[in-house]
Amino acid sequence: MSQLSELSSGSVSVVIADADLMSAHLLAVELARGRQDISVVGVSNDSVEAIRELEKRQPDIALINTHLRDGQMTGYASCKACR
Repeated sequence: MSQLSELSSGSVSVVIADADLMSAHLLAVELARGRQDISVVGVSNDSVEAIRELEKRQPDIALINTHLRDGQMTGYASCKACR
């Protein structure tokens, strides 16, 4: 089975990282609202926590702001750390 068909047949897992934790939680709520096929499995607001969530959860999708609580452009560092 192809990866695309696997995703379409089940839930898509998402990790969200944003400097503003409230914004990240609001985005998580909106993504999940009325959708049974999207599961937000982690929310963070700094690069250390984002990396931890990415490694632990292994999400299908990561929504990471470039600017996290611990500095500008730290979102990029989070993405690089988990390739």
